[in-house]
Amino acid sequence: MSKKILIADDDKTLLQIISFRIKSWGYEPITVDNAKDALEKVKSENPDLLIFDYKLADESGVELLEQVRKINKDTPAFILTAYPSSKAMHKSQDAHATKFILKLHDGASLANSLQANIEECLGAP
Repeated sequence: MSKKILIADDDKTLLQIISFRIKSWGYEPITVDNAKDALEKVKSENPDLLIFDYKLADESGVELLEQVRKINKDTPAFILTAYPSSKAMHKSQDAHATKFILKLHDGASLANSLQANIEECLGAP
């Protein structure tokens, strides 16, 4: 059984691209476009890894991760952002994010970064 990765991002195009890549690497992607649905999926699907956009439409990925940590302290979690700042990084660390990953303008670079970080946390599929 493949490991499940929950991805929450309100950019539907990026969500599809990341989902496609994760599936091609041998993992099972679970996608949502808002924090409310992400929290429900955490509870119902028990994913092996979480990937949250720093800025979701209904709340920040950091706020979502803080809620998740109340029910699940151990699942590795990545926060993705296109607008890095030291404040965003510190907030992510305070919420116990495992990784803080930049959404680089080059999609291939983002994919390579995600793949390396996923394999570091979960091992090869």
